[in-house]
Amino acid sequence: MTHKEMSVRKKLPIPPLFNTSNYNESSHQQDPQTFEWFHSKSNREVIKEQLLQHEMDGMFAVRKSNQKSSLHSYSLTFYHKGQIYNFPIRTRVSDMKFALGYEKPNEPAFSSLEKLVAYFKENRIKLANNELAILTKPLPKFS
Repeated sequence: MTHKEMSVRKKLPIPPLFNTSNYNESSHQQDPQTFEWFHSKSNREVIKEQLLQHEMDGMFAVRKSNQKSSLHSYSLTFYHKGQIYNFPIRTRVSDMKFALGYEKPNEPAFSSLEKLVAYFKENRIKLANNELAILTKPLPKFS
């Protein structure tokens, strides 16, 4: 490439690094508190205790995560065959969509928590022991 060709070519600026602190989850989803399955004021232990009292396979709740990461803001907790399962709900950096659990190839991803929940009410979740579970009924909200 000649010097003249190089000077004609425009230099593109380096793209900025992604800053998750500026990311506003509510900009791409309805307020989760409007859904019966969202328990904003309950922690992991309270949800677990309530699910164990109901003993209903597939009963579930979505809550704010105990982790401080802006990319793991929520958790899905559900009851299946006498056990409580907790799955992180991640926000993928690549497309800012929600995904369940740890990153997997070809994983389903959703533009909102509502769509994620609707999907897993129709499609099974693969558990660590290779069993399959499905979300059935939201855990009733309590005070």
